[in-house]
Amino acid sequence: MKTFPWTALSLLLIAGIGLAVYLPAFEASFHLDDGPSIRDNASLRRLEAGPIFRFWPTRFVTYYSLALTFRAGQLDPFPYHLGNVFLHLVNSLAVYFLLRRLLGRDNRVPELFGALFFLVHPVQTQAVSYVIQRATALAAGFYLFSILFYLKSRDDSGRIGWYAPALICAAGAIFSKEFAVTLPFALLLVEFTVFKDRPPKNGGRALRLAPFFLLVLAVPVLFLLHRDNLYYNDPAEISRGAYLLTQARVFITYLRLIVLPLNQQVEYDYPRVVSFFAPGAALGVFAWLAAAGAAVFCCRKEKLRTSGFGAAFFLLALLPESSLFPIGDVMVEHRLYLPLFGAALLFAALLASLKEFPRRRFLLAGALVLALGRLAYVRNLTWESPVALWEDNVARAPSHPRIRGNLGKAYLDEGRYERAAEEFKKMIELDPSAVGAYNNLAVIYIDHLKDYRLAEKYIEASLALFPDYPAGYLNRGVIHLNNRRLKPAIREFEKALELDPENLLAHYNLGACYINLGDMHAREAASLRTSGREEEAREKEETARVEYARAEEYLRQGLRLWPEDGRFHLLLARLYRSRGEEERGEKIYREWGVGSGE
Repeated sequence: MKTFPWTALSLLLIAGIGLAVYLPAFEASFHLDDGPSIRDNASLRRLEAGPIFRFWPTRFVTYYSLALTFRAGQLDPFPYHLGNVFLHLVNSLAVYFLLRRLLGRDNRVPELFGALFFLVHPVQTQAVSYVIQRATALAAGFYLFSILFYLKSRDDSGRIGWYAPALICAAGAIFSKEFAVTLPFALLLVEFTVFKDRPPKNGGRALRLAPFFLLVLAVPVLFLLHRDNLYYNDPAEISRGAYLLTQARVFITYLRLIVLPLNQQVEYDYPRVVSFFAPGAALGVFAWLAAAGAAVFCCRKEKLRTSGFGAAFFLLALLPESSLFPIGDVMVEHRLYLPLFGAALLFAALLASLKEFPRRRFLLAGALVLALGRLAYVRNLTWESPVALWEDNVARAPSHPRIRGNLGKAYLDEGRYERAAEEFKKMIELDPSAVGAYNNLAVIYIDHLKDYRLAEKYIEASLALFPDYPAGYLNRGVIHLNNRRLKPAIREFEKALELDPENLLAHYNLGACYINLGDMHAREAASLRTSGREEEAREKEETARVEYARAEEYLRQGLRLWPEDGRFHLLLARLYRSRGEEERGEKIYREWGVGSGE
């Protein structure tokens, strides 16, 4: 088959198989950090570069893409999942063209099945079906395309035509997720493996690579300039040495997941390793050193250089999140997304070495891709429902408090309040310092099970752990508001707002409190006027106007944070009606498609 028809067929197969495997992802919901990063992220509500950049400077490209998706679909999960699946397909195409270049001519079957290996491997599902891991897929895509364009620039006698896109993609990767800091080293690896015997014609290697290394400096500079940013202060309660030893053991699990992707989990109850002599630690260190030694050996042998590049790339891509820089989650599957390109290259190189057995290698590769695709499809079905996802995770790691809490949150969102309360109580048993569990129990007993005594108990427990916990004051304020104790409620909501100035619920509830106070004074004014006490009635009316003005101020502040939040618009309409501005109120009700009494 000629090159073009084969390429077209390969691309169609990649797209078709990818869509089939990830079809369940289109029905998936938001999970975990999708809440604070998307649903509750005010910076995404307006397509303005400044607020998005300040939210997370080194992930500006990721969050700008999420802001674009928000503009298209608001909080409907479908367009977010559509975008993630599209990214994964595009990344798989990048892998296909990289394999074509690295394996050389007459390796059509290996290049196709290597790309399919990357596409359908079950370990990739977390980076695709978990929306906020768009950061991983986006950075990896830019990373891979940067390498591809760099290769083309070297093949094309170093002309600027391909070099500029390589540099642009490098910037895209670095501002999508921080692990892209390894890209210049990956290009250095390209120079000393792929082009070992072909130095650049226009300028030396150092000159060509210098701009990429300069780009990487943006990451530490932004870390320093924005060191107060919450996302640059990961509360990882583990030393660098312990984290490194733990990662040695995690490395074994990563290898097992690539070879045998069974018993996958969103979160792993992975023990911290504090000693070289702890079970699995020494084995992990030796496995990593053996892999590194094998990569160096292969890179030095001309016939094994492609395999050496794959092995070295795998290790290099793991380094930023699996070395000396502690992260709270010691192991997550999406960290294998980019390194899997190295594994795909090794797989393709293995197939290329079996060219004397074309039928057998085709059957072997086809059977493996079908098996992996089936496992990935089943795993994607689990991502459709938060309850199914976390019930599966609890079954595999029942003693992990955060996994219990995530299952409780899934039950809460589905309206299964008693089951949710059970899970949050189990979470507290496993981790008495889990302040979020106390907060969620308070919410359940305030809003759903209507037991304010128990709610108060959990509120006090949360504030005893964390006196500056905004949700504790917010919940206490809701209890006062529900019992018509407006002034105590206002004090609690103002405290919550002092601690968290962008708390939408605090703004909303303060607006509701001041509207109720205004209504109360307006009723008193009417009663005084009926009794002929006109001067006192006017004083009460003035007080009502002041309270209504405060209510409008808080509601307007909330709308500035989230202009699309219908709750604020409808409460504002009620405020206008209370002030006698019927026409303004009715206009808002009509705009939001509800009756004035709803």
